[in-house]
Amino acid sequence: MRNELLSLYKEKQKNFKSIINSFPEDDLAGPFLMSPGEVYRGQPNRLLIVGQETNGWTSYVDDLEKQMGTYEGFNVGIEYYASPFWNITRKVEKALGNEPYSCAWTNLSKFDLDAGRRYGNMKLPFLKSTEFCSMK
Repeated sequence: MRNELLSLYKEKQKNFKSIINSFPEDDLAGPFLMSPGEVYRGQPNRLLIVGQETNGWTSYVDDLEKQMGTYEGFNVGIEYYASPFWNITRKVEKALGNEPYSCAWTNLSKFDLDAGRRYGNMKLPFLKSTEFCSMK
């Protein structure tokens, strides 16, 4: 799955750079690139969590593997014990009979501004629909 997503992201890398270059004065981070672990595929009931924004992320637009590594290192909120978002995610995983930290996660906003709010109407519908298809 990682290689399939990496190929998709490489096809869209120019789009990512274009978005970031359109706002040179802003602290724009992203793109948010999914890279679910193999444990996701082995779950009895695969769970894809869709959030709003990252509330802070990296920006390695020239090194997409490193950017995907941010997702992998975050490990679907393994160190976010007090977060309501991740607490409910753990409960849903358990209710589905899945292992903890086994879901996949994406966001509606692929970029964030100043480590928080999404950047206006910067949407990448071409990416979201393809990511979702890759999660089958």
